[in-house]
Amino acid sequence: MQDNNKERFPIVDEEGRVVGAATRGECHNGSKLLHPVVHLHVFNTRGEVYLQKRPEWKDIQPGKWDTSVGGHIDYGETPEQALVREVGEELGITDFVPERIGMYVFESRRERELVYVHRTIYDGPVRPSAEELDGGRFWSMDEIRVAIGQQILTPNFESEFQRFFLANIKIMKKYLLDLTVKAVERIHERYVLIRLTDGKPLPEMVPGQFVEVRVDGSPSTFLRRPISINFVDREQNELWLLVATVGDGTRKLAELKAGDTLNCLLPLGNGFTAAKQGEKVLLIGGGVGVAPLLYMGAEMQDKGIEPTFLLGARTAKDLLLLDIFKRYGRVFVTTEDGSEGEKGFVTNHSILQNEQFDRISTCGPTPMMKAVARFAKEKGIECEASLENLMACGLGACLCCVEKVKTSIDQTTPDPSYSGGETTNVCVCKDGPVFNVQRLLW
Repeated sequence: MQDNNKERFPIVDEEGRVVGAATRGECHNGSKLLHPVVHLHVFNTRGEVYLQKRPEWKDIQPGKWDTSVGGHIDYGETPEQALVREVGEELGITDFVPERIGMYVFESRRERELVYVHRTIYDGPVRPSAEELDGGRFWSMDEIRVAIGQQILTPNFESEFQRFFLANIKIMKKYLLDLTVKAVERIHERYVLIRLTDGKPLPEMVPGQFVEVRVDGSPSTFLRRPISINFVDREQNELWLLVATVGDGTRKLAELKAGDTLNCLLPLGNGFTAAKQGEKVLLIGGGVGVAPLLYMGAEMQDKGIEPTFLLGARTAKDLLLLDIFKRYGRVFVTTEDGSEGEKGFVTNHSILQNEQFDRISTCGPTPMMKAVARFAKEKGIECEASLENLMACGLGACLCCVEKVKTSIDQTTPDPSYSGGETTNVCVCKDGPVFNVQRLLW
């Protein structure tokens, strides 16, 4: 089998305007006639991306793994029409919702293409064409990173995927590390504290960022697990992760022993705004959401700023790391049953009425954070919340963690049915997880 070199393609300028036509053969003979193509990156909700394998009879990059779907736009077709046709022909997919994420010019020794780049999330059946492809499969982000530069993937796919999906790794200085487990401490029937170290100094991390950990030995766990950075001990070169054992994956993490290895992608996301000298900052946490606030409080103390912690739990025994929090600032507590501190929720604590604060940072159950956000808005206090949406890739590629937010913090309507002004969709893992609550539709 071979490509039809007599097919007619539109010739376009770099804005996509059609200026002529040429055959496939003329476009691929080194003439560098700019012709348009469509690409679609198909992600599943695990954060994996589907790659097709090019058959050996292809005249360009035979036998290599390539973008999920890629094809030329025929003369007289729009990019949207070509995308629907190519996806149906190559993968047998018809029920998908594409998102265009960019356009660029790709040039090789033989051709120049104007590439329309799209992505979609799809968990349905994939039926690769036996005539056009040599099969295909979903790849994890780790597999792709390892394969880049090894002559396994097409150069076009490598440059495009790094440009649109992995570029933030370089900019944000992400690291994929095999860290050594120093200790695992069972601090509660539902929580463990994992202390990790490395032979080299740990990377820079800021409070509010998180780690994606790979769970080995759990057949039912396919995705990495996002875990908040609980604490960084520079003197001991330790990273602490506070893990709630709520499923097979996290229960497997709780079984780790000293000397084991844990593969971590870090640091991910954007953290809390750093406190300024003279600011009075209140850190409000509940449940496992207290985790990032410990590191934030420690960083504040290092700068000579005393943090105030307000921690909530159902009962006294559910308060986590309380003695450690007390090393770094003032600690106030609420429990729902009144077994320690004041009875009720964090928003009922008397400190909110008795003292004035310049800023609030919060993390915990969503109802708690919404209540804190309402209080902060009523009092005119700057407030940031760390969201805990479902995350898969941790890099903003798979779109599993998308949240609709206001485009500007000047729009202050707290009503969840908010329809005024502009909104946009953001990836919590990349654009967050920390957001100014004025941007949230709470």
